[in-house]
Amino acid sequence: MLTVLLAEASLELIPKRLRRDRRVVKAAARRGKDPSEMLLDSSYLGPDLVRRVDTSGKRGRPDVVHRSLLALTDSPPWREGWLRIYLHTVGGRIFELEPGLRPPRSYNRFVGLMEALLRDGRVGPQDRPLIRELDLSPAELVGSINPDLVMGLTASGGLANPLEVLDPGLEEVAVVGCFPVGDFSEEIRGLFDSEVSLYEGVLSASAVASAVAWAYYIVRRWGGR
Repeated sequence: MLTVLLAEASLELIPKRLRRDRRVVKAAARRGKDPSEMLLDSSYLGPDLVRRVDTSGKRGRPDVVHRSLLALTDSPPWREGWLRIYLHTVGGRIFELEPGLRPPRSYNRFVGLMEALLRDGRVGPQDRPLIRELDLSPAELVGSINPDLVMGLTASGGLANPLEVLDPGLEEVAVVGCFPVGDFSEEIRGLFDSEVSLYEGVLSASAVASAVAWAYYIVRRWGGR
């Protein structure tokens, strides 16, 4: 089984210090929502506003999360039940996706779903939520999976053929940075047994997620090793 952890995902509600900003108040009024229940999204708030709470550029881009989730849930391993997906947000919250979940393809619908998730800690029926929050740290999550190998997908890692490092006979965790720019925190990097690069350069989170999922499918389905 392969587990993909989308780590430090650029997904959070608008921080308290920004909720009285004119642009936030105007956007909230337009949507008929409280600012505290809206996603921090630089596409309508502006990158300059997001930089007030983050100068690294890692926050305020939920579209990166949307594309990454679509890439994973569109893949054959997800459809076949060979893949688990966990979402770790930049604020430290961890969510588990129900097998077979298909996120909204419309970004606006995705935003509403994520706002409900961050507000309530789950979406879907209470007895079987489609996505639910886990009261675990990243290290505790990895410990509960008890993998044979934890791979960090990084641009600075050793270039590797994914058909050789992905092994269906092992319990493996692939950690994908789900943010637009920057690098993993020391907390997340400390989970890695190895760092692997799939390309001689920087790839988007969704491209990495898609490549890993498809490589795993090829190895498991066609014996690509």
